[in-house]
Amino acid sequence: MRRGGATIFEPVIGLAGSAYSVKRLYRCSGWKHWLPLSAYRVPPGLGVRCCHPATAGTRACTCLVSPVAARGQTRGTEGNVLKLHDNPPMKPQDWPRLADVPGRWYVAHTKARREKALVWALLAEGVPYFLPMTERLTSNRGRRFRSWLPLFSGYVFFAGDRQARQRALATRHVAGVLDVVDRDRFLAELSQIEQALDGGARLDPYPSIGHGSLCRVRCGPFAGLEGVVVRKNVTRLLLQVEMLGQAAALEIDGSLLEPAA
Repeated sequence: MRRGGATIFEPVIGLAGSAYSVKRLYRCSGWKHWLPLSAYRVPPGLGVRCCHPATAGTRACTCLVSPVAARGQTRGTEGNVLKLHDNPPMKPQDWPRLADVPGRWYVAHTKARREKALVWALLAEGVPYFLPMTERLTSNRGRRFRSWLPLFSGYVFFAGDRQARQRALATRHVAGVLDVVDRDRFLAELSQIEQALDGGARLDPYPSIGHGSLCRVRCGPFAGLEGVVVRKNVTRLLLQVEMLGQAAALEIDGSLLEPAA
């Protein structure tokens, strides 16, 4: 079916909520559209574009699927700078809390600028994931732009069984997958970042975990969060992910903090 210049694949079963059978997508050199190859399944509400057949065989894959936009067109997920409404959700709506997600957790180390492309693929496969993102303001030639960028560049967290792990590797967006050994501790650290983002906090990447006092937030929307406090002009609470050796910095009023037991 043609709609707004984009090829939208019809459902295999003509019922509401049925799955779409489409193709794995490969970017074609010299073309801005997408060439469908090899079988792939995509949930309802997702669409793809096709490109000129003369470019068949090119396999510089950077994206899989993207949501159908308001006028029926689709946009690719190459890189991380997309229009705000084209960004994937940080986590599937089916799992509002990471602590409720069953299965084993993994850390996917993605290829350069493939975090969002991987998330679209995991979403299409029904694999639970978490991609914390932070809003950034940039300027170019006097114009200001807002964009959402991964908080931990090059990493996507996902859960499931060994089959989910293989599906992530099969996307070709992943350089490697790390198994989470201490699931409880890992989820506790991720849940802190989840709570901060759900509460509307703006988090900044912090490349290394510094030395300081371990404190807890006493009250407010971030009550219960624990981290290392660093002070440089402003007070920041570092929410660490020890497995990555990185942290997210939350700017906070020092009067809301108390020493952690």
